[in-house]
Amino acid sequence: MTVDGVGQALCTDGEFLQKTLDSLCSHIAILTDDGTIIAVNAAWNTFASSNGLAEQFCGIGTNYLHACDQATGECSQEAPIVAKGIRDVIAKKQKHFFLEYPCHSPSQQRWYIVRVTRFEIEASLCVVVTHDSITERKLAELKLLEVNRLLEHQSATDGLTGVANRRSLDSTFEHEWRRNKRQQSPLSIAMLDIDCFKQYNDQYGHLAGDDCLKVIAKSLQSHMHRPGDFVARYGGEEFVVVLPNTDSAGAATILQDALHCIRESPILHTSSKVGRGIVTVSIGCATIIPSENDSHSEFLHLADQALYKAKANGRDQLICVEQLKTAG
Repeated sequence: MTVDGVGQALCTDGEFLQKTLDSLCSHIAILTDDGTIIAVNAAWNTFASSNGLAEQFCGIGTNYLHACDQATGECSQEAPIVAKGIRDVIAKKQKHFFLEYPCHSPSQQRWYIVRVTRFEIEASLCVVVTHDSITERKLAELKLLEVNRLLEHQSATDGLTGVANRRSLDSTFEHEWRRNKRQQSPLSIAMLDIDCFKQYNDQYGHLAGDDCLKVIAKSLQSHMHRPGDFVARYGGEEFVVVLPNTDSAGAATILQDALHCIRESPILHTSSKVGRGIVTVSIGCATIIPSENDSHSEFLHLADQALYKAKANGRDQLICVEQLKTAG
């Protein structure tokens, strides 16, 4: 066929045009300006049948706008959006329209992108609707999001004990400080130290010491019942507990319960200076209603001083201090 012959076929040979459409991977339908489908390709028919759509909803002669308006089923929630996009393109309110949407089957996750554009021929307006699978890209995006979520979790978690690490503590503590200052509500923070932990490691070994840290962390975490309650490993054998919207009495109840729970584990520690023959902890807790004149670093130091006092008084105990003054 000559070049002129090809040009003539493009204009007059319906079979040539149909085979051209059928050779394309995109699912293609051509509509009139009232939404009636006048041409589809093979990929469109395959797409329709794979999604359980009968020909009367998306075959030639069907009004695709009406089909979208009446769509039902799991993937139908985007149909009104697509119908509006097509109508906007027909009305020349926008030149193009596209939408990414999920269309999952019982056995497979699937996503598609629909694109709508228009052209005019002999003063008649036609609309081209195409669907393409973007499942591979979406699955890759989801995998990347999961990897990033895992990396973020690892960067905020102590690798040994599974509770938050120092980095996460710093950001969480600062956030809760600002929030409780804004709300003028009490904030409690506690520092906890395992009594005579060096002697424990010397007697039982560092692997046993690691196991001891895990037990203490798990016990503390089990006493955090509200979403905002927070446990972090501060370093070595020290942990920090942040209790937002918690006064001194409430903090004392939570921490005293944790203290008793650790005693009842029990983990043998015959070289402890406490004299119980088991692992015990000392806890210092401070409570404050933050004001503009207060410093969260000084507040943490206040809890540390309470911890020092608990250890100086013989260990295996909780000491609470308060600094409750409202702003202004």
